[in-house]
Amino acid sequence: MLRMNVNARYKSLRTIAIACTVMAPWIATAHAEDSGPIKIGVIAPFTGSAAAYGAPAWQGTVLAAEQINAQGGLNGRQIELTQGDDACVPATGVTVAQRMINVDEVQILLGAVCSSVTLALMPLAEQNEVLLVNATSSNPKITYQAGVGGNIWTFRNLGSDETRARVTLEYAVKEKGRKKFGAIAVDNDFGRDAIKYVKKYMAEHPGVELVTEDYYALAETDFRPVLTNIQARGADGIIYFGVVGTTPILCTQMHELGMGADKSPLVGSVNVIPSTLEQCPETSLDGTVEAVSWLDSLDSADNQKFVAEYRARFNGETPDATAYDNWSTLFILRDAMKLAGSTDNRAVIKALEEGSFPSPLGDISFDDHHQSDIPMILLEVKGKERVQKGLFRAKITYE
Repeated sequence: MLRMNVNARYKSLRTIAIACTVMAPWIATAHAEDSGPIKIGVIAPFTGSAAAYGAPAWQGTVLAAEQINAQGGLNGRQIELTQGDDACVPATGVTVAQRMINVDEVQILLGAVCSSVTLALMPLAEQNEVLLVNATSSNPKITYQAGVGGNIWTFRNLGSDETRARVTLEYAVKEKGRKKFGAIAVDNDFGRDAIKYVKKYMAEHPGVELVTEDYYALAETDFRPVLTNIQARGADGIIYFGVVGTTPILCTQMHELGMGADKSPLVGSVNVIPSTLEQCPETSLDGTVEAVSWLDSLDSADNQKFVAEYRARFNGETPDATAYDNWSTLFILRDAMKLAGSTDNRAVIKALEEGSFPSPLGDISFDDHHQSDIPMILLEVKGKERVQKGLFRAKITYE
């Protein structure tokens, strides 16, 4: 159910270790828990097609580790980070993780950015009883396989593509009164799965229907036949899950056909970043609805504090969602260890399953599939502006 909350650049692989002298207080079976550093491996793409996400993911984790260690560490133990480049290739990610587990002796893996890599890491984490905490992969398959899905060693602190599909659909139906939708999605696992989940939740809304369903190849540049058909079928919204480069093409052709100005707005994963809005004709995306995991402009005191601290630490650079997601997730791990009174992985798993943890987006808890109940930020386009409509949560109904 939808509800609203009120309230590279690192050039070489390196490890950070900030000394702290406080011994871990937790006592188990009459002897003190290990007081050495807690080693965390950060797996992200620092090269390859998704390399732009690697540096922010690392930097967000570095900032969190520095702050946590300055405050006494994880139950008194220092954090030591190890960086690994998966290049967004599953086999490479597994090789990197094996080195981290067997050579670096990491206790926790934080990653990966690419869902295919995260899925490949899940069996390895389970086999070695290493905690795998994901903050940046959105494929729903991760959730379905975790927790009661079979793999207790994996958690995700990010809304999935299924969450985004439900949040945007319910906002368009309940808040905007849309009833008939066409669907346009990129022809890959991301696009097809997203439409599958839209149809799943559309069934919960009597009178709401999908009147067309089309998938496009990445090289496609002419959407006029598809748009004309959507227009002829009387759709008052277009469910859209596509890639960044397609949106300017689509909005221009919508404008040509008179489909802009809030007549048949796009709903889903639209990529309404500032550069996209600049390329689209005025009012062509009016009424467009998108859900994003995080924005640096989110008006929250804790969020603005994070942005300021990140800029101060990294030469004025503004963080992106990847940086925020890793930063906030490391603090959730810290709080889970506090709740557990232990840094043992099994104790941390139990704490994550049972606890509720503060964040700049509101309190975070995990369901029985180890998926976080985390809000997404709803954006609605007006002209060249993205208007924040608030933080919205949508729980997953598991199949």
